[in-house]
Amino acid sequence: MTTLHTRVVEWATRARLTRFGVAVSAALVVALAFFVLSSDGTSGYGGVRFGGDWATFWSAGRLIREDPRLLLDLGAQSAAMASYMDGGFFPFANPPIFAVIFVPLSLLPFTASYVLWMAVLVLAAAYGTRAAMDVLAVPERWQVVGILGALTFAPTFDSVIAAQNATLRLWFMGLGFRQLQRGQPWIAGAILAGTWFKPQFAVPLIALLAAVGRWRTATAAALGGAFLWIVSVPLFGAEWLQTWWQDVVTFTDAQNAVAHLERTISPVHWTRIGIGGTAGLVVALAVGVGIGLGAVWVGRRFSDVEILLPLSCAALLLTAPHAFAYEAATLVPVLGGYLALRLRQGLPAAILGWSLAPFWLLVYVPPLRVAGVLLVVCLWLWAVQQQTDRNHEDAGIMREAHRQPDR
Repeated sequence: MTTLHTRVVEWATRARLTRFGVAVSAALVVALAFFVLSSDGTSGYGGVRFGGDWATFWSAGRLIREDPRLLLDLGAQSAAMASYMDGGFFPFANPPIFAVIFVPLSLLPFTASYVLWMAVLVLAAAYGTRAAMDVLAVPERWQVVGILGALTFAPTFDSVIAAQNATLRLWFMGLGFRQLQRGQPWIAGAILAGTWFKPQFAVPLIALLAAVGRWRTATAAALGGAFLWIVSVPLFGAEWLQTWWQDVVTFTDAQNAVAHLERTISPVHWTRIGIGGTAGLVVALAVGVGIGLGAVWVGRRFSDVEILLPLSCAALLLTAPHAFAYEAATLVPVLGGYLALRLRQGLPAAILGWSLAPFWLLVYVPPLRVAGVLLVVCLWLWAVQQQTDRNHEDAGIMREAHRQPDR
C-alpha cells in the first residue's frame, strides 16, 4: 500500500492533474456542443429530449410574464411546455417566486436561453467550488485542480445538461459558509436562504444549523424563507402555498413512484418509495431521524465551519424526502473536505473526485447508487476522525516535550 501510495503521489503532480482536467472539460464541451448543434430544438442526437428540464423553467418564465397565477395551474403549465417535452410533463415544482429568475431568459429563443442557462450553472459550480475550497483550507496552488475536478464530476455534468439547479445550491452553500467562517453569520444566513428554491433541502439545513448552535445563521435563513413567502402573495395570491403544495403532491404521487425510485440518491427517499405505504413512511422517518441525529452529533463534536460545510451538504442529501441523481453535485464539498484532509497526509487533491466518477455508472442500480453516496460521506467522516486522532497525538507529544527537563 505504501509503495502504491508513493507511486500515486509521484505521478499525480498538479501539472498532470490540471492537464487531465482541462482535457476532460474540453471533451465535455465538445460533446455538449455536438448535442446542441445536432438538435432540432426538441430532441437531440439519438432522440434524447433536448434541453433536459429547461422546458419547465423556460415555460415558467413565460407564464410569469403572461399571468403569474397561471404558474399554479398544472394545465397551463402542461400546455406551455408541451411542444418541448415530447408530450411529457414535468411541472415547475419549486416555490413559484423562483420562476421570476427565468423571466429574462424566457425572452430569448429556447435553444439560446438553454445554452446561456447552462453557462450560468457552470459558473455557479466553479465559483461555489472555489468558495468551498476557501472554507476547507485547500492550498491555493491546488484550487484550479479542485475546480476542474468539480466541473468534470459526473453529477455536476448531469445537473448542468439537465438544466437543473444543483450547482446553484453548491454556490449558495460555498458562499454562505465562507461568510460564516469570516464571522458574518447574518449575511451567511441571508445567502443560505437561497436554498429555499428546494425546501426539502432548506428545512434540514436550517434545523441542523440551529441544532449545532448557529442560531443567528439559522434565523437569518428562516427569515429569508418567510420573506419569500410574503413577496409571493401579491403575485400568486394568499392561497398560493396551499395550491402549490397540492401541485407538488400531485406530481409526487404513486404514478411517479417507479421513476423516483430509479433516480433517487437519498436513503430516506429510496426507503419511502421502495417500501411504500404507511410502513415506508415510518421506516423513512426513522432513517431520516437517525441520520439527522448523527449529523447533529458530528456537528456539535466538530464545531469548525470547515467540518460544518461538508456535513451540511451530506445531511441534506441523506435526509431529503426527494433527491434525484443530479443533486449529488452537492457532494463536491464533501469530496473536497476529504481531499483537503488527505492532502495534509500527502495525497494530491482531486484524485478521488475523478476516480469516483465511474460509480455514477451505477445510476441504473438505485440501491448501489445510494450506497455510493453513503460511501463518499463515510470516507469523509473517516478522514475527519483520522485528522482528529493525529491532532490529539501531536498535542500529546507537545505536552510531553514540555514536561521534559532541559538538558
